[in-house]
Amino acid sequence: MAESFLIPEKDRREIARYYRNMLHAVDNILTKDDIKMSRQWIYQSIAKMIEDGDAMPTRRVIKHLRMAKVLVNEFGLGRSAILATVLYDSLLAGSETLESIEKQFGQSV
Repeated sequence: MAESFLIPEKDRREIARYYRNMLHAVDNILTKDDIKMSRQWIYQSIAKMIEDGDAMPTRRVIKHLRMAKVLVNEFGLGRSAILATVLYDSLLAGSETLESIEKQFGQSV
């Protein structure tokens, strides 16, 4: 994945830590494919935000990872809400389209 080289190592480690925390919270809600694709899309969206001159893309992504954890722990929401929250920055950054997210993860996301 060439995009990850644009992301500073410190930021990648921090994102990975929050991503793992979120995965512990969602436990058996996401499939292995969901996990793999969402992680890939997160790094692509960060790379796109960096290319576009965003000074703090890591903060935005971490905010959504933390929010996904809260949605599960506090509100008991499921797969669609989690993926929609995590993939939101991909859509905003323009690294993905609504159609590509729908095709990959289903219409409910």
